[in-house]
Amino acid sequence: HRIPLRLEHVGSARRAPSRPPRYVSNQTTLDKPQALRYKRGMRRPSRPPIHLSLLSLPLILPLIALGATGVFLANAVWGEDLRHPFGVMLDGSGLDTPTRIATARELGVGIFRPWDIILDEWTGRHGDTEAFLKAGFTIIMTVRNNGKGGPPPKPTSPPKDLDAYKKTLGEVIETYRPELLVVEHEENSGLYYLGTPKQYGAELKAACEVAHSKGIACTNGGMESSLVATLVWSRYRDRHEAAKAEDFLRRTSAQSQQRMLRTIDGQRRIGEAITKGKALLAEYKAAGIDYVNFHWYIPDPTALAETVVLLKAATGLQPITNEIGLHDEDPATVARLMAKVLELRLPYALWFSLDRPDARALHNPDGTLRATGLAFKKFVQEK
Repeated sequence: HRIPLRLEHVGSARRAPSRPPRYVSNQTTLDKPQALRYKRGMRRPSRPPIHLSLLSLPLILPLIALGATGVFLANAVWGEDLRHPFGVMLDGSGLDTPTRIATARELGVGIFRPWDIILDEWTGRHGDTEAFLKAGFTIIMTVRNNGKGGPPPKPTSPPKDLDAYKKTLGEVIETYRPELLVVEHEENSGLYYLGTPKQYGAELKAACEVAHSKGIACTNGGMESSLVATLVWSRYRDRHEAAKAEDFLRRTSAQSQQRMLRTIDGQRRIGEAITKGKALLAEYKAAGIDYVNFHWYIPDPTALAETVVLLKAATGLQPITNEIGLHDEDPATVARLMAKVLELRLPYALWFSLDRPDARALHNPDGTLRATGLAFKKFVQEK
């Protein structure tokens, strides 16, 4: 995840609201209030003096009449309590579900990413999603047409019958009413998705049509960390900002990956990845998603901010990450990345707390918190 020129990779409380969250499209412009949708846990903005609030009513009331968009704008103006955007995905190997629930609560989050729901295997129930819903967590739900998360992963093939796909997906959404639907996982990587950008775009559009019809927001599966960073580097190159490109490469890649640029085959592979990444960005924009989702395993907070700038410019959408994590166990990096997430006002940032060859969990195999987990918990408590 950490190295931007690597083309593939291996592996990968707020109580739930009493009614389904109100869906508001964020498709048109980043200035829409959906981009301001933070809730409990974050610092509360100062409330305007009452005379200013009353003077604002002629501006606010017509927007409220338009529906939820006005509600979110009113909340931002009136200073309603806001939540922090952090959630978690927890490893299940060796941990039973009650321990995973307890560990998530210990970390101080109320947003959870359960195991993926595989539509080809849908029988009407998904135990992991049900368990965390019953425990009071808000669910960010990843749905895949087929395939397996692994390890080792088995890639998804695109749906052959979109009508059947939409029917099954509709049943899943009606059953669990997630706060956000995530469509597939790292769709740019052949480890997780076998289709072309066009095929993924068709699946994503179909999924969002179903989600929106049921009042649920949707997003893409999450562009893999190394590719999205490579796109930032490429953007600097395209704009003839060689010094910025070189600096970004230095901060985000290893020497072995930098050597790829010195070989014809390496340059070809990088070029193919960039072409695919740009094609996916175009599909995201056309599919009607509400956020643009990316994954992040690079410890440099400035690089994270540069990536958010790229994604906003390329799609016109508010970025989120349903998978952010570390390759090591440095608690200082956890705090720096979390602070940058708040500074960037990302609506969702879900930490990947699983031990994998290229990722380290916030917790030990018995569920107790590592130094990184304690840093995560401390940050949440203080914010």
